[in-house]
Amino acid sequence: MKHLSDKIFVFVSSVERFKGNRKLPEFAEKEIENTSNQKVLDEKYAAFGLLDWALKFLKIDDNFENIVKINGKPHSPFFQFSFSHSHGLVAMAICKKDIGIDVEQVDKNRNLDKIKRYVCSLDEMKYAKNMKRLTKLWTKKESAFKLHGGAHFVPKAICENWCKTKKIKFENKIFFLSVCADEKRKTKFKMLF
Repeated sequence: MKHLSDKIFVFVSSVERFKGNRKLPEFAEKEIENTSNQKVLDEKYAAFGLLDWALKFLKIDDNFENIVKINGKPHSPFFQFSFSHSHGLVAMAICKKDIGIDVEQVDKNRNLDKIKRYVCSLDEMKYAKNMKRLTKLWTKKESAFKLHGGAHFVPKAICENWCKTKKIKFENKIFFLSVCADEKRKTKFKMLF
């Protein structure tokens, strides 16, 4: 099996490309048994389809048998990964160290002030003056939460570690993607759309 370097590899695709995937780790099969929402099913299948594709691309031989969920976070003894999906887009980060990723669509129709009160600390309120900035901040916080795992997402209390954030245009929509690690790492992005 090829070993990963200290780099973070980020793969982004449409859900459509991988939603036909049916290769899942055991814990995900159990989660899917209780899911009736087709959009959510497609996104979960696509996330693991993208992971399968990314592992082949990186020449990492893993058949998902070693992937388990620990503290609410998928874990492999050979690599660390995190995934996210939003409005037809799926993103995957892979690294040899712990990693967190989040992707969100900028939705200008959402209530900015209500979300700011939920997401922002007092110091962050001025920064998040529009939905683009708020979405960017949200992805940083969500990716930091995913980096460490945990049961309760309390965004006001989260300070991001090192994060790399990228603006993405997909199907005439704007998204922000943030990937978070315990320390600064070289990050390589591969867009599959």
